[in-house]
Amino acid sequence: MNDLELDFSSPEPLYVQLRKILLEEIASNGYQPNDKFYSEAQIAELFNVSRITVNRALTELVYNDLLYRRPKKGTFVKRTSIARPKENQVNNNILLAIPKHAAGIDPFYSVVLEGIENEITGSGNNFSFFIIDGTDEKNKLFSSKIARKEMKGLILIGEISNPDIISNVIKNDIPFVLLFAPLSNNNGHAYSITVNDINGGYYATEYLIENGHKEIAYLGSLPHFAVSQLRLKGYGKALAEHNIPEKKELIYSQGYFDADSGYRMMQALLKSNSRPTAVFAGNDSVAIGAMRAINEKRLRIPDDISIIGFDNIEMASHMHPPLTTFNINKAEIGKTAANMLFRLINNDKIEKSELVIEPDLVVRDTIRNLNI
Repeated sequence: MNDLELDFSSPEPLYVQLRKILLEEIASNGYQPNDKFYSEAQIAELFNVSRITVNRALTELVYNDLLYRRPKKGTFVKRTSIARPKENQVNNNILLAIPKHAAGIDPFYSVVLEGIENEITGSGNNFSFFIIDGTDEKNKLFSSKIARKEMKGLILIGEISNPDIISNVIKNDIPFVLLFAPLSNNNGHAYSITVNDINGGYYATEYLIENGHKEIAYLGSLPHFAVSQLRLKGYGKALAEHNIPEKKELIYSQGYFDADSGYRMMQALLKSNSRPTAVFAGNDSVAIGAMRAINEKRLRIPDDISIIGFDNIEMASHMHPPLTTFNINKAEIGKTAANMLFRLINNDKIEKSELVIEPDLVVRDTIRNLNI
């Protein structure tokens, strides 16, 4: 196994990658039943991962009757025969396709992916990832996978900029679900789960206004990302309803939905002549980066500047002060997406082709009430 490596930048969980490597090790390297296998400590050292990651991978192999454990003795091989799909045989693989900008170690998508993964593996299916980066090479590779029907179902995650990808999936009659990227005019071919981003932007801005704020900035991402633009639309709607003018100099839509972009946008905003009393950050990662820029200027949150985020990632509650945000039940959304796909595969009737999730306000300590 020394020549095999884990991809720490992949959205695929490390223990899943490790499980696949261990599975191949058992199948391909001459093990016999009752042979002693690598210890947790040995595997952790070989792949530079935690014992927790190793334990999870080994536990799944034990559950699948490939390994067994003896207290104080170690881990042993139980069987070496692993069923492999024959040519033209229908497989049990679910493909998760995700854009490059959403891949990697993302605090939002990682929880969603875990919810999907738990539901897929719990149903006895396999899953794999495909990162869509927009290049012709990757588009051709993805198209060939679709044409060969290497999967029995597909979940497309995030905003897919190339419409030909979806058209190709529909043409090959592969059941699929869109996650966080609603497809208009799908004529019954596609099903989607998305967040009501307009309402989310509206609620966040409305909450700031209710607390007496009128000079409210918005920090988003590049204009071609629909989620950011939808939250911006909700922001503008709330301002308009309260007769508060929308100021271009308070709107920043640059970079991606990440902390570095939030940090740079907040730096630029603080250098300008238009300092707000409050900031609506398009997501929590942007908010975290913005909080760093605010702290570096020795400004106090929320006394000098209030800030609200979106998504309720785990880090939000650990910030100083804890970040007020909007919660989206990420793991449950992942689970729902997988179950929706299973129903499509089984030709079960689904009442609604589009499921829209409403975000919930989580009040913490980053908003100052100016009405007091």
